[in-house]
Amino acid sequence: MICHVMQLPLILGIPLSSANNCSGGLGEPPLPTCWTTPNVMNSVWFSVQAPASGQLRIRVIPGSLTNPQSILYAGACGTAMSQYGCNDNATSCGFTINYSSEMLVTGLTSGVTYYIMVDGNANLTGSFSVLAIDGTAVIPPLSNGQDCGNYLAVCDTTMSFGDPGFQSFGNICDFPGGGGNCLLSGERGSVWFDIPINANGFLEFSIVPKDWPGAPSTAGTDYDFALWKIQGTGSVTCAQISTGAAPVACNYSIYGVTGLYSNVNNTAPPQYPGFGAAFNTRLTVVNGERYALVVSNFSNSTSGFDIVFSNTSPILYGSSGNASVWSGGVDTDWYKKENWGGCPIPTCVRDATINGGIVLQPTITGIATCKSIVINPGATLTIPAGQTLSVCEHFSNLGVLSAATTSTVYFGNAAVNQNINGNLTGSNAFGNFVVTKTGGVVTALQALDAKGNFTVSNATSTFNASGRYHKVAGNFTNLGTYTPGGNTLELNGTAAQVYNNVGTLMK
Repeated sequence: MICHVMQLPLILGIPLSSANNCSGGLGEPPLPTCWTTPNVMNSVWFSVQAPASGQLRIRVIPGSLTNPQSILYAGACGTAMSQYGCNDNATSCGFTINYSSEMLVTGLTSGVTYYIMVDGNANLTGSFSVLAIDGTAVIPPLSNGQDCGNYLAVCDTTMSFGDPGFQSFGNICDFPGGGGNCLLSGERGSVWFDIPINANGFLEFSIVPKDWPGAPSTAGTDYDFALWKIQGTGSVTCAQISTGAAPVACNYSIYGVTGLYSNVNNTAPPQYPGFGAAFNTRLTVVNGERYALVVSNFSNSTSGFDIVFSNTSPILYGSSGNASVWSGGVDTDWYKKENWGGCPIPTCVRDATINGGIVLQPTITGIATCKSIVINPGATLTIPAGQTLSVCEHFSNLGVLSAATTSTVYFGNAAVNQNINGNLTGSNAFGNFVVTKTGGVVTALQALDAKGNFTVSNATSTFNASGRYHKVAGNFTNLGTYTPGGNTLELNGTAAQVYNNVGTLMK
């Protein structure tokens, strides 16, 4: 982009996905010494208003741009701009380099607009997400299983996670390495699972990199693991794990296929010959216990993995919540459970979480349904022309919503209050937007756009846009209750539009 002339506005607390593949560096201010200076700049600019505290924490989350760097400026575009912060790599987790870019900047003026410039280290380009929050607030854990205490459910004997797997280590450094933990380098490309036990027996599993070519080869990404008891006698907490609590099982072998198997140490299952050093003995488990398993990509490669539990392991599958997390294990099909880590396909009573950093992102064909949905940073949900998503509770877009003009998102079919949050304008606009409810209110927590029609379809439906800028490019129909709250409804289509308000327009 050209300095901050084409800057993208940020909403405090909500990540915005972007990319620097097609950007340039015309008219940029001089680069600071904290950066690895690129030969060719590929910068993207963002704007954000300083909160009342005068402090901003800014994090750039890697996607296909694996090593971003950032600067915070103020003032008119050009060489006279004032620099307030600069970062290449964020604080490391043990010996693991944190290629996220992060800065905490204090002494800012409340209400003043500041500008963030993002580029890639050493001419790198690709996708990334930017998050700005009040510097006095705590960055929340990610919802994709990359932070201890916010686990992924184990839903099936085989769970598949597509390339490039899990990168970095979430929003929290859960352990820096050392102590009783064999993962001496700290978290590396890590993800956490909750394993509930429903009978006495033995726990066995195999972690298999996607790039393992098969027997007799022992090549492939070096995956490791550690396992802690988090419920039952001798259990530990995430806080204790962070200070060196010893796991009940841990393997740091140089081989990629790893896990727990049999009662003889360093013995691999027959289908994985040559990997004996990467396998520990099976674990004796007791009914009612729970275990936290962290899977670590020591190689920092872009290969996902499968985790396969033995048929005799006494696991209560799918018991750790009513949410399915997109894993992209097979393809882009929303309707395959293999793409949800083996968990059930989302329904009106089951949430959907779309993870970023996965090559295969979901596409809806037909009519998909979910309880609440979260599109995480770096993730994309595609709804092609004529296809439909029905949301029974809340909608949050922290990544990318790619909705065709004639696609439809329904909110309703339940007498509950529903919230819509995140990035909902411009390229993240809805297609057709329909509220059809038997009670309760749909509330927009941010400005929102519809490329197609906006419809409040019946007398029992209520939509609250109070305090939000609302754009509709198609027809506007209100048969229920619509609350603009004295703010702006803009009809911005390029063709003739119909405004049909036969319901109640609240002031």
